[in-house]
Amino acid sequence: MAIRSYTLFLKKVLSVSILIMLGLSVFNSSYLTNNKAETRPNHPDRSLKTRTYPLSETRLFTALLDVIQALPRWTVVHQDATSGEIAAERQSKLFRFIDDIEIQLTTTGNGTKTLNLKSESRVGKGDFGQNARNIRKILSALDHEIGKPSSAHPPSGSKHFEGLSDRLSKHVHKLALEIGERNFTRPKAYQGAGQYIADALKKSGYEADFEFFQITSPPRLTALRTDQANKDALKETRYQNVVAIKKGRSAEMIVIGAHYDTVIGTPGADDNASGVAVLLELARMLQDLSLEKTLLFVAFANEESPFFRTSAMGSAHFIKAHADKKITFMISLEMLGFYSDAPNSQTYPPLLKYFYPNQANFIAVVGNLTSKAFVDTISDIMQSTSDMPVETLSAPRIVPGVDYSDQLNFWKANIPAVMITDTAFNRNPHYHKSSDLPQTLNYEKMAEVTKGVFEALLQLGKAIERQQP
Repeated sequence: MAIRSYTLFLKKVLSVSILIMLGLSVFNSSYLTNNKAETRPNHPDRSLKTRTYPLSETRLFTALLDVIQALPRWTVVHQDATSGEIAAERQSKLFRFIDDIEIQLTTTGNGTKTLNLKSESRVGKGDFGQNARNIRKILSALDHEIGKPSSAHPPSGSKHFEGLSDRLSKHVHKLALEIGERNFTRPKAYQGAGQYIADALKKSGYEADFEFFQITSPPRLTALRTDQANKDALKETRYQNVVAIKKGRSAEMIVIGAHYDTVIGTPGADDNASGVAVLLELARMLQDLSLEKTLLFVAFANEESPFFRTSAMGSAHFIKAHADKKITFMISLEMLGFYSDAPNSQTYPPLLKYFYPNQANFIAVVGNLTSKAFVDTISDIMQSTSDMPVETLSAPRIVPGVDYSDQLNFWKANIPAVMITDTAFNRNPHYHKSSDLPQTLNYEKMAEVTKGVFEALLQLGKAIERQQP
């Protein structure tokens, strides 16, 4: 009994030590030494640049008050409509720490309204990025309240975005309802899904290639996960990745990937018809634009069990087949369609819940520590070019969920990669169930995610020409 108690004690100490190390490694080092954030015209973080609004001062001032008063644990402590000043406080959920927020609204010479914000913590030398999130939360809620984007968001009237949510919905309905469950136990549906993806890419002007492979000697973990009745099908199935290339002026390549298979027994609307739908629409929108870097659009087979985290994954085979390519970076599109504004609709691995929103109404950009620069760059671009709130996480693989998709195999090949995700089982109650159906998804929000990734690819791919609206 004493030995058992001592063992449990050691386990607890080890667990606490790991969590502390994770807490320090997840965040930007500046989060530990900086306890304030503010907007300014030339801020390197686009989401923290000074904004201007073409609204009356009264309308904007009233909207700001409404937004702050609606936020949980936020309080307006001072307001002066004449000077355009608002002071507010935000109380943290953990330890009840207070952040002070100052808002200044001014009128420029041409009549537009300029908005600047400052958030500062009363206690501590590091805020773990909370003050920046305070500002982003107000700005995002304000944009939603007034019903139109600010100057920080470019107009989305481009022909590329017209009818985007409807097209995304059609892709998901086709894959999840008409084709349905997509895996080696249903080979016709699995092949049919690959053919649909190839046809959609061809319709957008690409030459879509099938890269076939078989698993004659399954990895031990894959074999253990496979029922006896399906072991022959596992070895006999001819698996296929679907690949389309948009050639740039450079041999350097960016891979944009999404797996199209499902676990047994689910139609996989969010997991991962949503990711495939965004992949197809990104390819369509980028087709008539010129970029410096080459883009590879890849629909991966075999991300789900029994192949998950083994060498039998489609992305693992892709890496081997393209070992001679200059792949500089990869984006994994993994479950992009489920959102909720309900309180406590979002969950997290241990400790992280104290630093992130409890509403499942954001998209996450996730990477390992060596991919952090890309995580930050992509999230900044998405924040500034779409109306979708973005949260980030750069953490070691020990954090549950960080490596739960195809980006894992690129990390193993020492290629930087990020996963863009709605956080899967951390919010979606239909995860890996027969209820993962198209009607559970929000296609307007999926469209906003698509716009943000589109702009990120233009900047990371170094666009040479842009089609004007």
